[in-house]
Amino acid sequence: MDSITIAGQSISYRVAGAGPTVILLHCSSSHSGQWKALIADLASDFTVLAPDFHGYGHSDALPRDGRPFFEHDSAIVTGLAARFGGRAHLVGHSLGGTIALRVEIHHPELVRS
Repeated sequence: MDSITIAGQSISYRVAGAGPTVILLHCSSSHSGQWKALIADLASDFTVLAPDFHGYGHSDALPRDGRPFFEHDSAIVTGLAARFGGRAHLVGHSLGGTIALRVEIHHPELVRS
């Protein structure tokens, strides 16, 4: 697992492959490990990223600053997209889908699909 610092928090993520960026966003009862098989399938054609949201997997806990979780978790996606060249394909399951939609609405310049 690799990590990135977002707003002072350590966020873990899986990374594999090369090519256009795909970011896989897990559901609320899981972590980035839910995507292991899909990562293996996509890595021959894409750079595949799968972060652990705040408090999941190996990432730091959600900051207690009064801001809602979706603001913090959206920042993970925008930070990873920016680090890996912007314009990413977003794939989300449940909670991850909600975060993907929020990123697309507020940062369409970072979303390819």
